[in-house]
Amino acid sequence: MLININNLFLLIIISFILNYFLIKVAFKFDYLDYPSNRKSHEKPTPFTGGFVLVVLFILFAIFFVQNQEIKLILISSALVGLLGLIDDKFNLNPAIKIIFLIAISFYVILDGLKIISLGNYDFFGNLYLGNFSIIFSLLCILFLTNAFNYNDGIDGLTIFTFWTSSLLIIIISDNNDISSLLIYINTILLVLFFFNLSIFNLPRTFLGDTGSLLLGFFYSLLMIYLNKFYKIEALLLAWTVTYLVYEFLSINIFRILKKKNLVQPGSDHMHYALLSILKSKSLTFVTINLINVIFFTIGFISFNLNSSVSFLLYIILFFPYIYFRHLIFVNIKSKEN
Repeated sequence: MLININNLFLLIIISFILNYFLIKVAFKFDYLDYPSNRKSHEKPTPFTGGFVLVVLFILFAIFFVQNQEIKLILISSALVGLLGLIDDKFNLNPAIKIIFLIAISFYVILDGLKIISLGNYDFFGNLYLGNFSIIFSLLCILFLTNAFNYNDGIDGLTIFTFWTSSLLIIIISDNNDISSLLIYINTILLVLFFFNLSIFNLPRTFLGDTGSLLLGFFYSLLMIYLNKFYKIEALLLAWTVTYLVYEFLSINIFRILKKKNLVQPGSDHMHYALLSILKSKSLTFVTINLINVIFFTIGFISFNLNSSVSFLLYIILFFPYIYFRHLIFVNIKSKEN
């Protein structure tokens, strides 16, 4: 699949029209996010950005893509987006949301999109998963999907993070079809970014759980697809989202230690901490994604030198990350007191 300029412009036009139309519909049917003490916006704002992605992913799968596996990835991601759409409106019980997410994930895994091996390493040999591949693949999908969802706390951050990580995917995949697919999707996200941040005075809209869950699920399946069909090592793919992995683990570890509810929304996210220090959304975006790129660079270089060392580094580097993260939050809390 090569980039077609006409298709690219068509996607941009459809994206703009859909955003404007759905924002009007959201106000009519009260599909809005209302201000609260956890929200920075001052007036009700539509949650329609994610639904734009749902519609465009379905259209893209039907009219633009011939590859059956990619079609499956796009359609199943759209279904996850619809789950998020219902959650945004009705605030689903987390258990119900997880059950539906597991069901969609299982369907995709049983259709063949699963991780068979974690790679072949000098120190460990071939980490072949065997019968554990289905469960491991499911856990990875759930993990990364929710990691993207956790990252959706500042307007535009999830889109910016997806851009950065997908660029890293393009670098390591070196495949025209995958590059074209991600360029198309990132073009759609560029339009959403303008609406999300109300650039050029555009009416504002949020991605909501619809968008963040969809993007996280899509990225998870894309990683599995690249591992299975293009033989890109699972570890290299994991390095593209190191920040999200470390941050998701850190939040849940601290919540467990503090006996807090794991699914309760909170302000214990790194992006909130960095925003309070930097006082700038743009600087926060850049800092978070720079951290991820630095981790990826370490991973990419070490992997090409010795894959076993790279594997160990992925585990070891988590500890300084969680330590410095803890220091940042302690420092913020001491200043508040």
